[in-house]
Amino acid sequence: MSSAADKYCNIILNFSAQTSANQTQDIIDSKLDKRRKGVLGPPLGKTCLIFVDARVDDLNMPAKEEYGAQPPIEILRQWMDHAGWYNREENTFRQLVDIQFLAAMGPPGGGRTQITQRYVRHFNVLNFVPFNASSLRRVFSTILDWTFTRGFNSSVASLSGATVDATIAIYQTIAKELLPTPTKSHYLFNLRDLSKVIQGLSQTDSSVLTDKEGLVRLWSHESLRVFHDRLVNDSDRKWFFDELAKQVHAHFQLDFERTVLANNFPIMFGSYLDHTVLPEKRLYKEVPSEEPLHAAMKYFLTEYNNNTTKRMSLVLFLNAMEHVSRIARIINQPYGNALLMGVGGSGRKSLTTLAVSISDFEFAQIEISRSYGRNEWAEDLKRVFIKAGAEDGGGKPTVFVFDDSQIVYESFLEDVNLILNTGEVPNLFSSEDLAGVNDQIGKAANAAGVNTGNTSEMYKYFISRCRTNLHVVICLSPIGEAFRRRLRMFPALVNCTTIDFFTPWPKDALRSVAHHFLGAEDMDDKVRDGVVDVCVDMQERVSSMSERYLAEMGRYFYVTPTSYLELINTFRKLLAVQRSQVAEMKLRYDNGLEKILSTESQVDGMQQELVALQPKLKQATIDTDALLEKIAVDREEANKVEEVVNMEREACNKQKAEAEAIAASCQKDLDQALPALEAATSALKSLKPSDITEIKAMKKPPDAVKLVLEAVCLMMNVKPEKIKDPAGGMKKIDDYWGPAQKHLLGDTKFLSHLMEYDKDNMNPAMVERVVEYTKKDQFQVDVVKKASIAAAGLCRWVGAMMLYDKVAKEVGPKRKALKEAEMSLKGAQDALAEKESALKEVQDKVALLQTQLDAANAKKVELQTQVTDCATKLDRAEQLIKGLGGEKARWSELSHQLEARFTNVTGDILLSSGVIAYLGAFVTSYRQDAIGQWKALLERVEIPCTDGFTLRSTLGDEVQIRNYVINKLPNDGFSIENACMLERSNRWPLMIDPQGQANKWVKKTYGGNGSGSGSAADKGGLRVVKLNQSTFARTIENAIPFGTPVLIENVGETLDPVLEPLLLKQIITAGGSKSIKFGDSTLEYDDAFKLFITTKMPNPHYAPELCVKVNLLNFVATAEGLEDQMLGLAVACEESELEAQRERLVMEDAEMKRSLKDIEDKILHLLREAKGNILDDEQLINTLKESKISSTKIEEKLKDAARTSEIIARTRKGYQSLAYHASQLFFAVAALAQIDPMYQYSMEWYQALFVDAIQRAEAGATLEERLANLRDTFTYLLYLAVCRSLFAKDKLLFSFLLVIKILTGQQKLDEAHVRYFLAGNISLERERKCPETEGCWLTDKIWGDVLGLAKLPGFETFVDRFVDDLPRWRAVYESKTPMDEIRVLIGDRQLPSTFDPAAVVEVATTIDHSDARSSSHGKGVPDDDVAAAEREDVCSPFQRLIVLRVIRPDAVVPEVQNFVASEMGKRFIEVPQFDLEACFSDSRCHTPLLFVLTPGADPMSALYKLAEEKGFVGKKLHAISQSARHKTRVSA
Repeated sequence: MSSAADKYCNIILNFSAQTSANQTQDIIDSKLDKRRKGVLGPPLGKTCLIFVDARVDDLNMPAKEEYGAQPPIEILRQWMDHAGWYNREENTFRQLVDIQFLAAMGPPGGGRTQITQRYVRHFNVLNFVPFNASSLRRVFSTILDWTFTRGFNSSVASLSGATVDATIAIYQTIAKELLPTPTKSHYLFNLRDLSKVIQGLSQTDSSVLTDKEGLVRLWSHESLRVFHDRLVNDSDRKWFFDELAKQVHAHFQLDFERTVLANNFPIMFGSYLDHTVLPEKRLYKEVPSEEPLHAAMKYFLTEYNNNTTKRMSLVLFLNAMEHVSRIARIINQPYGNALLMGVGGSGRKSLTTLAVSISDFEFAQIEISRSYGRNEWAEDLKRVFIKAGAEDGGGKPTVFVFDDSQIVYESFLEDVNLILNTGEVPNLFSSEDLAGVNDQIGKAANAAGVNTGNTSEMYKYFISRCRTNLHVVICLSPIGEAFRRRLRMFPALVNCTTIDFFTPWPKDALRSVAHHFLGAEDMDDKVRDGVVDVCVDMQERVSSMSERYLAEMGRYFYVTPTSYLELINTFRKLLAVQRSQVAEMKLRYDNGLEKILSTESQVDGMQQELVALQPKLKQATIDTDALLEKIAVDREEANKVEEVVNMEREACNKQKAEAEAIAASCQKDLDQALPALEAATSALKSLKPSDITEIKAMKKPPDAVKLVLEAVCLMMNVKPEKIKDPAGGMKKIDDYWGPAQKHLLGDTKFLSHLMEYDKDNMNPAMVERVVEYTKKDQFQVDVVKKASIAAAGLCRWVGAMMLYDKVAKEVGPKRKALKEAEMSLKGAQDALAEKESALKEVQDKVALLQTQLDAANAKKVELQTQVTDCATKLDRAEQLIKGLGGEKARWSELSHQLEARFTNVTGDILLSSGVIAYLGAFVTSYRQDAIGQWKALLERVEIPCTDGFTLRSTLGDEVQIRNYVINKLPNDGFSIENACMLERSNRWPLMIDPQGQANKWVKKTYGGNGSGSGSAADKGGLRVVKLNQSTFARTIENAIPFGTPVLIENVGETLDPVLEPLLLKQIITAGGSKSIKFGDSTLEYDDAFKLFITTKMPNPHYAPELCVKVNLLNFVATAEGLEDQMLGLAVACEESELEAQRERLVMEDAEMKRSLKDIEDKILHLLREAKGNILDDEQLINTLKESKISSTKIEEKLKDAARTSEIIARTRKGYQSLAYHASQLFFAVAALAQIDPMYQYSMEWYQALFVDAIQRAEAGATLEERLANLRDTFTYLLYLAVCRSLFAKDKLLFSFLLVIKILTGQQKLDEAHVRYFLAGNISLERERKCPETEGCWLTDKIWGDVLGLAKLPGFETFVDRFVDDLPRWRAVYESKTPMDEIRVLIGDRQLPSTFDPAAVVEVATTIDHSDARSSSHGKGVPDDDVAAAEREDVCSPFQRLIVLRVIRPDAVVPEVQNFVASEMGKRFIEVPQFDLEACFSDSRCHTPLLFVLTPGADPMSALYKLAEEKGFVGKKLHAISQSARHKTRVSA
């Protein structure tokens, strides 16, 4: 093809079981061009004939449809017959030209089928025989020889032929010896596996592989990875190791153990040890030991966690690192794809994530949402392809991880199958998508020489990049038929992948994980080691127990590594909580005891103190009275002196007020001048010598400046000079400018003189003259300032001085008057001081006496307080001791119990964690067996635990448990344990609830109207949904943010993938708030949210992936719980008032005990919070007193209720036998489901029938007679009701089951006898040789059954007696009435009547349930059988039936009829006639009649007749034919 690329193009199709005709047609049409209307063909080329090679691999893979045709083949045959097919959109015929087919297929078998000869006739058939050894040697020797030419030394290169021969030998041997089986359906080997070994050898480098031993280790490693890693059990793996050792010795002449297994470390090669080197430069070399392996893995794990928000907490034990190495090896190979087989929770995806990080590849996977479908799948595939083939121009190495929980539709696997085969999914990309891809890869494609203008070539280049960069890792669980079916339907899952089978974790891995997570726990190293040992034992023991559970009970349960992690996490959480709770409870009781003991010890001391205080109080009273008399006299004298002093003080204060008024007036006047004076002073301070020099330097000063200086000269007493008048004339005038320049402005201290000017002693004449100056217009500051700033300052100073002088003259007289007033005031104050001093002496004397009196009074009050306090404390102590004295012994006992409980807390919590993590799905006997073995192991590792350990006593809250029972939880230990597990588990519960008991309990408890419904109910009540409802996801989505509980009921064996994040509790905490991604939305998460899941399937088979996500709880009804329910029904019908009173008492009892618990908690809390002496807190004592009074009243009520309950219990006990009988019959009815799945009967129906039987039964003169009637009526009504729904062949079997169940319940039959009668001897071993008989009538089968009889109680010597009397037993074998012969041979002992009331009452009232259970397991022998054993020549009727089954199984059925008739009456073997009217009477409006019809049966005439009799004719009766095409909604 490549040599004729200009003439040919190809279309590659890969068929699988899911391939459809439309898909085949669409793929071919999409690859062809339109030639003209109605004609398609390949692109036009240089020649007219274009040959299209359409290669179809696995031609016979498509599944056959209903009529045996294979639609994809039929559409291809249509082209071969008619040269085309129809356009489905236009309904027109489309011709396809220039096409030729080349097909290939494997031999029919497995998933491949025979194809029709009408299609084969169009082909030239060629048969390809398998390559012989020489051909294979030629092919692979050429490849390996070329590999070893790259620098390898001769010692390695010379072994090329031996290596190929060894590979071919191991391949041919394993393909021959390890054939596929139903449990090993992946044991399929082909040449791809052979080539993978050679490919693995090609990964090494000549610098690493230098000798023969190294080559053998590398070849062994690659063989192990390709062949060994898919093996599922130890025997196959051992066989392969032996075969590998044989080939190593045969072809390399080396010892396998010395060469390959020398250091007891698994042989491993990888390119991850050089973790500091870039991935593309790392060398593929051997891992020498665990230390460097662990260091490298830890480095990569740390690096991954540092670069992601989704951190992984992995324990890198050796087994996990091996798987990481294997996955990394696969994805680093060209076209390397992996199939990881293992149960959910085994670490497949986590280890793959680490391997991807090590290889520095991109990680891709899909996320299932609520509406995830084919469109979303296609978009995700596009994203993966673009990442791998186009991102950054040429694509990035990408690993696409896909697991079975993401298979929403099987078509997803069809696409994965295509990716594995061809690297593409046809018709995935639209033209618009491809245009975008071409833009991304255009540059790289051009560099690679691709014609970027040709869309087809660009697409091929894109797919080639995808194939190169994309590696698929598929994670599938090998459990169940789905896995085998998928391997058959999609062969590429095996053919195009390297398989890695995840085995259960070995012991050292379990220990490593446990030590890792428990390392930080507060416990001794010895205890920690013991806990680890027990955890490992729990994982392995429950794993083997689940296998036994399947073999014995037919029930599935899976233990995975996630179960182990759940065990450890549960243990850590519960241990911390339980330690805290127990320590807290003990501390509270110890504190309460300490307070009581402390109070008792204080009483004697307080009594003595009270006696001693009485005389002191009397003397203190006398001393206080004497002081009171003396103080009265002295106080009178002091009052007189105080009156005189007050009068003089009043006069003195008056004078002082007058003086202050004068001073205020003076100050008021001064306040007018002082601001101006301060302003002038400030102006002077602002002047500088340079300013004065400036004025002095004026040759012709302005008039204003001269005027100011004249005023200053007058004030400074500077004489003027006589000068000629500048205005003319001979007259001389006074000139101050010259003197001012000389005497003032020329004085360096001029400004200082001004600052120190004596303003208080100015000459009045001078003042008078200067004042005249200040009145002139040119003497104003603003005017002067225009001429000189310095002169303006002198102007302001002059004005201020004049103002001050004026004010000082006015204030002077006032100052004089003030001075005189102050002198007078001083004299008065001196006199007053003398008298106040005398008054103080008198007052001090009185104050001293008052102090003495206060001290005496304080002492008296203190003594009185002490007396009162002591008396009060004595009274409080008496109340406290009286109130809590009764609690002293109980609290002390509880404290000791809690101390022992704290000592046992590690062992108890470990057992509890094991029960919660593993045992929810198991029945009682298995739970007890596991707990017993775990307790023995705890004893061996010296970890104490409680002798009578139960989950209820360790983790249960009795108040809460009472509420559970009130809310209709069955009142048996099994159901209560389930409820405790439900509350304590980290996982949401999935309850196996065929009788609907758990469903009813959850609805009652969390529905908002149950007792103790709690906060969840307060948030809006329980939401109940089913998975088949279209709104179920929306309902859950609305419930999560508000903390509303949700019940998903009636689920099947799979859950919707949208629940995945909720089941795994993938809660994200950011910024203190919690959120969770559910479907397409991210929701706020409320911690009060609860999820419950129930199924009505009696024996569901849940995949391991689901088992580890939920807490699987078995709520199947137990005999004990059902008996309690039936007893309640019986008493409610027979003694309705009594039962109502009992239920009321139960409610009241629960409420009162809850109140008692609350009161005790309140008392202990108050005692703990009390600070100091408890007797000082009156409120506390009063609260304790009130609480104790309430407690006493409640206890009295409880005693009264207990007495009433005893009376009720005695009455109820009379109906115990009826309840026991009814509960036993229910399990007989439930057993019918094992015969036919249609035979399933609900608990509601059964209980309604029981109530109906009570109403129909005849009355009796005595209770015993009434009970006999009730039993007889109910048994027969049950027989009639069940027989209506049974096929004729099963009715006798049901009668027999009733008899067996009744007799077993009455301990008249041994379970071992019943099992043997039904199953016979299942042992294949023969302890004794079969004796020879005439006519060979004693067959090996009969002899085996005879030997099996000897193992039954009562038949220990039967074999010897049988052998001694063979002729007579031959007569039995040949007799027409063999039972008569047997009766003669082994005697006849009749059983008591099945309905003997005395016998039934005795069984129900005197035999404990545990004894009954033990007998049901064959551990006890009934009394009648013991008697038979003592007299071996006499057997009971049932024992004779067993013997008959052994000798003449053909005669068993008639004798079973006789047995049933003799035990229960002939009516139980007479098939009741069909009574449509009785059926109608039993039905209800919500319980329709359903007719299961055999061919030819038609009940319509009888139905119409009944309708006419009941008046349901005309519009009241509707006949509707409902089918897939005809759906009618009828409204009543």
